[in-house]
Amino acid sequence: MKKPLFRTPHPSAKGMTFPKLSKRVVIRHGASKNSKPAPVGAIEINSLEAIRNNSDKFKMKEIFQEVEVRSPECFENTQENREIFKQKGWNVVFKKRRHKRSQGMEFLKVGEIDKLSDPIYEGGLLERRINIRREWRVHCAPALDRFFAMEKRKRLDHVESLNRNLETCVFRKDFDEPDNWQEALTLTKKAIEAMGLDVACVDLAWSGKFFYIIETNAASGLGEETKAWYEQCYREVAEIKTQNA
Repeated sequence: MKKPLFRTPHPSAKGMTFPKLSKRVVIRHGASKNSKPAPVGAIEINSLEAIRNNSDKFKMKEIFQEVEVRSPECFENTQENREIFKQKGWNVVFKKRRHKRSQGMEFLKVGEIDKLSDPIYEGGLLERRINIRREWRVHCAPALDRFFAMEKRKRLDHVESLNRNLETCVFRKDFDEPDNWQEALTLTKKAIEAMGLDVACVDLAWSGKFFYIIETNAASGLGEETKAWYEQCYREVAEIKTQNA
């Protein structure tokens, strides 16, 4: 019997404990550039490859497009693609290809898009800015068909901010579910499965007409309740994967 190896660079996830299993298991909650591959023959929960694909925002969007996960259109920042935004009249969210917690994001109206021709924006991404009426952080373990959702609500001192993150929002688990909430959960599960992740979360938006996956997150910051949820899901998924190996 072997104790699972838990790997995370995220302080809020540290301290999780897991029972011994019959095979070597590596459980990852995020990764860093220095993360090492799992030992040969080990079972992985959230593989290093899946996490690295998740951290590349353009790769993520390519995968979403391949499997038809609804997400705002995204293009590399080139002159040709900026012209597409102008022609369609799309406002833009500029993102770095790899970013953390909204770092490097800028919200621009279509008339401001020429600003992105500056070399400092080279290598970034252009995402169509959709009208967001409601937004949630939805955690999901696809193999367990289990979800933990919290609605993002703007803090009073950040009402005008377009960013929706830990600094500008509060997260509430008690909210009125839309009538078509099952559609949102199905889309969440599909997105996480598409990224090859075992336990992760999405930022899910409602435009008034459609649900959109903004992005998946393999290293979400955890509070006391979500940490307990992840710990239990990691345990159960590890047991399932060990039994099926």
